[in-house]
Amino acid sequence: MIMVTEQQYIAPPSPFDGHAKPHISWSQLRLFGECPEAWRRRHVDGDKIPPGIKMAQGVAVHYGAECNWRHKLEAQADLSSEQIQDIACDKMRSTIDAGLALSKEERRRGSRIVMGEAIDRTALLAELFAKKVAPQYQPALIEQQFVIELPEASHDLVGILDLATDLRQVVNFKTSGKKHTADDVAHSPQLTLEAAGYQQITGHRASEVRLDVLYNWARPCRSVLRSQRGEADFTALACRVNAMLRAIEQGNFPPRSPGSGMCSRSRCGYFSTCSYVAGERI
Repeated sequence: MIMVTEQQYIAPPSPFDGHAKPHISWSQLRLFGECPEAWRRRHVDGDKIPPGIKMAQGVAVHYGAECNWRHKLEAQADLSSEQIQDIACDKMRSTIDAGLALSKEERRRGSRIVMGEAIDRTALLAELFAKKVAPQYQPALIEQQFVIELPEASHDLVGILDLATDLRQVVNFKTSGKKHTADDVAHSPQLTLEAAGYQQITGHRASEVRLDVLYNWARPCRSVLRSQRGEADFTALACRVNAMLRAIEQGNFPPRSPGSGMCSRSRCGYFSTCSYVAGERI
C-alpha cells in the first residue's frame, strides 16, 4: 500500500508558457496610450522602475482578494476579515522589503513612518474588501490567464481575468485614489479585453462587466460600476491594438504632451531621466 504523507498543489500550465510570439497586454496598452516613450523605456530598453506606495497597496489588497476567492471557490465561504488583512499586510511587507519608489515628501517624512502608515492603510482597505466586496460574489474563474491569437499581427494579445462569477459577471477589482465614473466603465479597454477573454474561455458572453473599486481616500469607501460588452466594443479594442502595433513596427514612440497629468515627476518614474524633459528644470 502506498502512503501519501504530503500533498502539493500543482498549478495548471499557463497559456503564456512556451508562447514564443511577442505579446501585448492591457498594462502595455494603457502605458502606450499614456506615453509611447514610457512604453519604449519599459518594454524595449527593459528599464524597470519600482512601484510607488499606492500601487504596492493595491497589489497587496488584490492579493488578499485573490487568496480569498481561491478559498471560496473550494469552501463556498469567505476567509475571515482578519485572515484577509493578514495576507494583504504580509504581501505589503514583502513588497516593501523588495524596494519601493518614494517621493521627496515621503523621504522627508521618513521611510519608517511612511511604511508603517502604508501597512496600516493596507489593513483598512483589506478590511473594507472583506466586509463589503467578498460576500457579494461566488467565484467561477480566478486570475485566469488567456491568449487571443492574432494570426496576421506581429504580436498576440494576452490578459488575465481578475474574477468571473457563477452569474457570468466579469469583475475587475481595484483600489484607486481617483473617482471613477460610468463613462470610465462603459469605455474601458481593460474590461473589454477581459470580456473577450471570458468569451474565449467559456464560449459564453458575460452577463455584465463590473468595476468594483475601493477608494484609497482618508475614509476608504467602495463603489460598483456596471456595463455591457458586445461586438462593437471588441471591434474598437481591435482598432486600438492595431494602431499600437503599427506604431511599434514603425519605431514611432512620441512623448506625452508636456503639462499633462502623466508627464510629471509625481506620475512618471522616467520623468527625471527623460530626454524630452529639460534637465535643469527637474
